[in-house]
Amino acid sequence: MRRAIVLAALLVCASANAQWDQAISDKELLDPWTQARAVALALPADGLAAAGIEETLGRLDEELTALRGALENAAISIVAKPEFGYDAAQRSFELSQQVGKVEQRLDALFEALAMADRPEVKAVHASIENLRQTLEARTRFERDVLATLGSGSKNAIQALAARWWTAADRVNDLREALAMHRGRK
Repeated sequence: MRRAIVLAALLVCASANAQWDQAISDKELLDPWTQARAVALALPADGLAAAGIEETLGRLDEELTALRGALENAAISIVAKPEFGYDAAQRSFELSQQVGKVEQRLDALFEALAMADRPEVKAVHASIENLRQTLEARTRFERDVLATLGSGSKNAIQALAARWWTAADRVNDLREALAMHRGRK
């Protein structure tokens, strides 16, 4: 009985350590979208009446929708495809490209609104750029996926997938915050 309790405790600790020892932290993964949402919610409605903003918002919405789908697909692949470890590096690079497209569209929006020099906007840009570079390098995402899949722990696999699904939700939160401004004149 005592051995079973010790074994159970070790397994719980190993699962917890696998979640704490992520190569890509929650801060790196989620903060870009949370920060961008905060800036989007603070956008002045009258400032969006500038020429070209509706088109810029529309393109940004398309890129955010595509990124959300890519993040959801990554989360599903982590759980549903044991062979995903072989594709993780390539998927990381593809995600970096999608994050880069969103970054360009956000930069264009902030430029059009003459907000690019604001500290909160610079922080958003730096945060998104950091995530893009991390994903472009491929190794940290691949490490997270391989270590988690290699652990064989269903809890760890589900936790990793949940992190990436949460990132998709944060991207959608940003998309919804920006959608409030679409169509305003």
